[in-house]
Amino acid sequence: IVCNQLGGGKASQMAKDKSLSHMKLIPWAGVAARVFPPCDIASGTAYCFLPLPVQTKMPVHVNGYFELSSNRRDIWWGTDM
Repeated sequence: IVCNQLGGGKASQMAKDKSLSHMKLIPWAGVAARVFPPCDIASGTAYCFLPLPVQTKMPVHVNGYFELSSNRRDIWWGTDM
């Protein structure tokens, strides 16, 4: 099963904020899980259109417009650029 969401909550407010327009925020994400046959995974993978070497620690895969580190090997946390 795949579920996608565009906007919602504080993410939509931040994306529309004129003072943050230089960041070009797009509040979009999706999750995917195998329903049948059942798949018992302990941790899914994060994607930014292509797989990242990041485990989500959730039983689903997550895809979104993540800010990536300069080498595109990890999600940027604010200190590695």
